[in-house]
Amino acid sequence: HLHLDQAKVIISTLPDYILKGISNAKLLKFLRQLAPQAKIITTSERIDQALTMYNCGASYVSLPRIRTAKHLVDVLESIAQEDCHDFIKLEVEALKERKEVIA
Repeated sequence: HLHLDQAKVIISTLPDYILKGISNAKLLKFLRQLAPQAKIITTSERIDQALTMYNCGASYVSLPRIRTAKHLVDVLESIAQEDCHDFIKLEVEALKERKEVIA
C-alpha cells in the first residue's frame, strides 16, 4: 500500500549482497515500470552494473566505494590539518546519534 506508482522519488541504498531474491538492477526495472515518472536512485558495487542501471533508466547510481574513497581524501586532509583527537571525537559522537536499522 505504498502507492509507488505515484512516487516522485524512490531511493534504494541497499547493496545487492543484502537484498534477497532480487538485485538492484531487477528492482530498478520493476520500479521503472511501476513508476515511470519517478526519479530512481539506486546503489551498485561495480561500475559495469552502474552503467547498466543508467541504461535501464536510473536517475542516479551511487557507488559507495567510490564515494568512500572521495570522502577519505577529505578525512585525510582534516586529520593532517587538525588535531586528530577532535576529529575522531566528532565522528564518534555522530555515530552514537545514528540509529541502525540493519543488524
